[in-house]
Amino acid sequence: MLAGDQQGGLGLSLAGARRRDRLVARALHGLPTVWLPGGGYSPGAWRILAGTGLVLALDSEAPIPAGADPLSTRFASVARHLDPLRLKGEDKDAPWITEEDLAGVLGLPGHRAPRLLGYYTAEGIEYGLFRYGLLDQVRRLGYSDLRVELGTVALGDRMRVHGTSQGQRFVLTEGVFAREKLSPPSGEGPPATVLFVHWLTLRHPRGTFSQARPQLPGQDAPGQGTAREAGQMLAIMAERLGLDGVAHRPSWYHVAYVSRSRFRFVDPIRQGRFEALVRDLRSISLLKATHAVAAGRVSLDGQPYTWEPELMVAWRGQPPWPEDRQAVEAERERARFVVEAEVEGRGEVAAGGGPTVNA
Repeated sequence: MLAGDQQGGLGLSLAGARRRDRLVARALHGLPTVWLPGGGYSPGAWRILAGTGLVLALDSEAPIPAGADPLSTRFASVARHLDPLRLKGEDKDAPWITEEDLAGVLGLPGHRAPRLLGYYTAEGIEYGLFRYGLLDQVRRLGYSDLRVELGTVALGDRMRVHGTSQGQRFVLTEGVFAREKLSPPSGEGPPATVLFVHWLTLRHPRGTFSQARPQLPGQDAPGQGTAREAGQMLAIMAERLGLDGVAHRPSWYHVAYVSRSRFRFVDPIRQGRFEALVRDLRSISLLKATHAVAAGRVSLDGQPYTWEPELMVAWRGQPPWPEDRQAVEAERERARFVVEAEVEGRGEVAAGGGPTVNA
């Protein structure tokens, strides 16, 4: 177990685990062996397995970079090898002028396959989901006959993934996306065009809520466990379409919380208030925190607080507008949140200075 893992007390460092693996590998050199590595349950546990692989393949003690992310690395590699023609539903062996092209030139009615954001066909999305491994993940949940359906709604382009389980047909994934132009909050600077996610749900309707998978606000079914993969795909879509980033308005506190490492509120005052909220709710679990915010059991400066679903953006590369860190920090230091505790009596979680729950 790595140091800091709550499930064990061995307390290995990453460097120590690598040295251990290297000593064992050298002692067993030339002998048939079976390795069953494990690293525990902390967020960095995957580095133990990766380190074991480096030792066995390269006899290396080189550290894994601090910012390494296996998921983003794998998705970037898959993206580089995807065939753009297949994503767009175009056949490289098709004639130069198709019936669809001819109908458009002559102004005749003709069928054109719907395209998500003017680029991806349904078949192209299925191809991408297959290559990224997401269709297999959904199949392991017990769904088959997976199909992508595209359409248009008032807010933008809609994508649905349907699947069958026990003779019933379900909507497993649904998203509404659009290209949207954003203006800088200060009014100064160039506009930016983003992939705007109006709506995205990743459902496992045959699943059941449990202590290990509790119901979050807004959920009518458990999730698929593919949120990080979906986030990576959206970032790659924005890059492929030449957009400046991915944007959304988080409907719930937990959505903003889990996306905070990449997304930031465009309004610096809103970002500062969000950072204050994260600070003042850090002593309770995310589950309790998001339910408390949704239920109106959180106050800001002594007044009831209502969640603010304002614009968050994850920029590609350098942000087009500099963030007003002074305004962010000033609002973060000014705002103080208090949440009522879910205990008998009228206990509270005090804001600031390391909040605690009073029974």
